[in-house]
Amino acid sequence: MPMSEKVNGFLVLRKSGTMDTVEPYKRLFRVGAKEYRGMERAHLYDIDEDYIKKKLPPDLHIIIKKNHEESNDLLFVELIRDLEEAKKILQYVRGKNDLSELIAIRSDIISEIKGTVDIDPAEIEWLGYDILSFGGDSLILNGIFFKPDHFSKWIPWINDNGLFAGKEQVQAYIDDYLQLASDDIVEDHIPSPYRFDAVRIGRVLPVNPMN
Repeated sequence: MPMSEKVNGFLVLRKSGTMDTVEPYKRLFRVGAKEYRGMERAHLYDIDEDYIKKKLPPDLHIIIKKNHEESNDLLFVELIRDLEEAKKILQYVRGKNDLSELIAIRSDIISEIKGTVDIDPAEIEWLGYDILSFGGDSLILNGIFFKPDHFSKWIPWINDNGLFAGKEQVQAYIDDYLQLASDDIVEDHIPSPYRFDAVRIGRVLPVNPMN
């Protein structure tokens, strides 16, 4: 039996390159040739309206409701915990448009609080590490992409996915971010006591490309 990957859960995010239509982001997801492919890309953006208006099939409504309810803790992280449920949501969204993709995430802190689930390694393409402010947003997005002039020294450190390839520079980046936050250059909103963590981001791939 092949070894499994451990992840915390799944997000249905807007694909890189489609966020120009999502307010208030517009063209803030690019720095030069690098494009942000982290976890702050409008999770469930193309299904939430149908959920609010109670237009979803009952099984999908239950999945979305559970996703929202389980984020109501000190981490403030929404996740679909079951891969098959996440695939059902993606299939529904793709019936409307092909603007979303399925992402898996893995964080040490989220693992401690929420645990992990298994995924076949053949189904995941790891993209890099985002830095999450629990209760807030991505420090990479809010920093390098929203304020590139103040983070110019960090641009060479991120890969083409707009993420760190490893964790080695994460703490130094957080320190720089907090210094700029103290000068009111970037947002500093961390209501959760867990503060920050490096979050590994993976794109979920179909095992059979014909699916």
